[in-house]
Amino acid sequence: DATVTMRRSVERRSLEKTVSLSGDAPRMQYRYRLAGEAAPVVGMEFNLCVRDPQRLEPRWEPGVTMCRLQDPSLGVAITMTSDAPMTLATFPIETVSESEQGLERTYQGLAVVCFWDTHGRSPWGCTLDWALDEVR
Repeated sequence: DATVTMRRSVERRSLEKTVSLSGDAPRMQYRYRLAGEAAPVVGMEFNLCVRDPQRLEPRWEPGVTMCRLQDPSLGVAITMTSDAPMTLATFPIETVSESEQGLERTYQGLAVVCFWDTHGRSPWGCTLDWALDEVR
């Protein structure tokens, strides 16, 4: 197992992120802690190189504590769980290029953006767990 903690202070707030990798399973855990002046919302963005057929259009999902992303072409699934309800936004990352056929969109990956309402609490914290497994 390996763990690293990063801290950043801006004005009257500090954010601490601890990332832990499991040595015996394809798992990763993120622990966030925000201290100082309260922030109304905390947002984190993750960009993944997966193509989930269920998420090729932008989606906005309030009240989520678990999300499962699947890429059948790779044979993998990623399950993300949060110990605090969040609003989850997912959308494809695409590039646009011009070819002889005109403008073409090329899929690059999937953006996963998590928003938590802190309800004005300080300190505030949450934990995100990511697990990788095979598509069933």
